[in-house]
Amino acid sequence: MFKRYWIDRRGNFAIMAALSFSVLALAIGGAVDISMVSMDETSAQGAADAAALAGAKTMESGSVAEAQIAIQAVALANLPDRLKSSKITSDIDTAQGVVNVAISNSYDTAFLRLGGTKTISYSRSSQSSIKRDGFMDFYFLLDVSESMNIAADEVERKKLEDWTAEKNDRPCAFACHMPEDWTKWRISAYEMNRLIPPERGGPARLRIDVLRDAFKTTAQKLLQINADKSQNLSIRISTAGFSEIFARGVERSTDENTLVKSLDFKNIPSKHTYFREALSGFETMLGTQEDGSSQDKPEKVAVIITDGVNDVGIGRAPWMLTAPVDQSYCSRIKGKGIKLAVLEIKYVPNNDPWNFFLDRVGRTYPQISPALMMCASPGYYYLATDSNQASERLTGLANEIVRRNLRIRQ
Repeated sequence: MFKRYWIDRRGNFAIMAALSFSVLALAIGGAVDISMVSMDETSAQGAADAAALAGAKTMESGSVAEAQIAIQAVALANLPDRLKSSKITSDIDTAQGVVNVAISNSYDTAFLRLGGTKTISYSRSSQSSIKRDGFMDFYFLLDVSESMNIAADEVERKKLEDWTAEKNDRPCAFACHMPEDWTKWRISAYEMNRLIPPERGGPARLRIDVLRDAFKTTAQKLLQINADKSQNLSIRISTAGFSEIFARGVERSTDENTLVKSLDFKNIPSKHTYFREALSGFETMLGTQEDGSSQDKPEKVAVIITDGVNDVGIGRAPWMLTAPVDQSYCSRIKGKGIKLAVLEIKYVPNNDPWNFFLDRVGRTYPQISPALMMCASPGYYYLATDSNQASERLTGLANEIVRRNLRIRQ
């Protein structure tokens, strides 16, 4: 009878199923416990961030004792009821100018205790800088060469074509992406565009016009920060432009109208692009990096706005060949500790009936974007694939730079 019982396999499935169900139930229940812990950790992190910011803000005009009171109050206010018993610790290092806040607690498991884990402990922390007054200067280097004077879109190109054809059967030259003998005409196609009367729709909108509008919007947003006392941040803006030569616009201005007027750069020929002169002059204009502790020692941020087309030598006359930007000039600026942001307005062929793009730019075109990305500081490269994206990208760039200057550090 014992032998028959030993070799009988009937009922094995029920036994295995019962054992498997227990393990499965523990796994599913454990996932619920882990999810609840993650939720509590998220709440604790948010409360720690808010408390650290409150402590840093209080320290800007108050005492350590007042800051510690603020930390406790803000942390508790941001914790859900189930976490009010959390341990809240803070450390204010006035020498380093930082406020550290940590929130710790433990979660009583419901399912994992079946496996022997009764509680899960966790701790979340945040560090905030005590920022009294910060000073930041933005330096914008604007590409105003001929490649930035292509019509913004096909509608604007057609307007320019119609107008220039009416005037001495002249094509709209580089605004339509065609070469031109600059010595043959009394004024350039860019200047002729400015003469289109209102009854004909006024001047065509070129890529440089899109860029100037984008800069105006960005300058407005940056200067608005000066009126926001909660930021404790003062911003000034400097401008410069380049094509064949480098020219300064205005330096350290807080007046929007002055900044917009400085972008005319009437003394710069709208022709070829020489990054060597541009970045060398820009480096001199930037000077050395400062710590942002005073008006005389502002933290400096450099912003280059370009399509990245860099003229380097004569090809088949009268066209010039191009090459990517030389990284050595970018490295010198970054080597000073200055954050270098690059907004690339993507160079596009547009209307190219004479193969001007292919003959002049096509050879090095795939290298342009990677070179500009390398030129920028890590995380500070931005791309606008359409000229009309320039305003969105440029504003986003400026907002990101300012955001990275806020108090939360870790």
